[in-house]
Amino acid sequence: MKNSLLFDSISSRMGITRVDLSMVKRFRLVDLSRFIKEMASPSGGLVIGTSDSWRRRITMALNRTNRGKMRRSVVFVMGGSSLDDPRYAHALSNYKAVYVETEGMKRNYEAMGLLNVRVFPNCRKRREADIVIGGHQGRLSCVYFSLISEEKGAPLILDVASMLPSVDFHMYGRIDPAIEDGFLKCCDELDNVHYHGVFDSVEGYAIAELSQYDIHLFPSLCPNEGVPGVLVETKMAGVPTIASDRCFNGELVQDGETGFVLTDISAESFASAIRKFDSDRQMLMGMKYASLRSAERFYIEKYIDDIVSTLAD
Repeated sequence: MKNSLLFDSISSRMGITRVDLSMVKRFRLVDLSRFIKEMASPSGGLVIGTSDSWRRRITMALNRTNRGKMRRSVVFVMGGSSLDDPRYAHALSNYKAVYVETEGMKRNYEAMGLLNVRVFPNCRKRREADIVIGGHQGRLSCVYFSLISEEKGAPLILDVASMLPSVDFHMYGRIDPAIEDGFLKCCDELDNVHYHGVFDSVEGYAIAELSQYDIHLFPSLCPNEGVPGVLVETKMAGVPTIASDRCFNGELVQDGETGFVLTDISAESFASAIRKFDSDRQMLMGMKYASLRSAERFYIEKYIDDIVSTLAD
């Protein structure tokens, strides 16, 4: 999604050609030859948005063979990995700009000696339709909108649901086969848990779907979250988040303002935070509006002028 949004936004302002690395990896001749040609060409620049392993390969290859190209190129770091390799950091310093997803990542890269680091979070394009924030005094509804796996904390949500029978839990996402049988069995046994399958982000509008709910739950245990798209989308939906204090979650969710960030990643802690919202609906409404306001820094329109001017200079 991030690459697609970048490509569409840049191509509306200047000429740009897509090189599909998935086809390069499959050795499709037309893509492989285009990739080699662009890597070797002394003219033009590259916009690099790849996985960490491919980013490292491309960077080290360009650093050895085509530094002139690097100085006209920009790289977008996907995810939240820290930089700890001095040799790789030195190579990254030869790009015109390195865009990372959070201020914390920017500080980490600068501490490694880079002076070309800028922040570009996991953005979305602004839509014309306004999100209407609603409030009610009925049952609270919580939403989980991620891969349903151990690492993302999905089993913890089921434990919370068993502790709070007066709260509804709605879960979306592909199920990790390792926990599928147990997860579906628990969903059948708990009347307040509703599994909605995988949301089709192509056909549907995820932000409008998320806006139906009161609270977003994000108990992730992943070590390299970066800026998870769902934390951006829930802000745009006006839904506060209860998140685990992992990676850069504490930078994205302002504790006590747009949700809660929990250092104790347990069912008891998540249940306690939900009870706070349930007992204070005025606080819940305040955090909904604060979440919506905080979404402003995640619209690509805020960044695209800088990106295009960097490439054009």
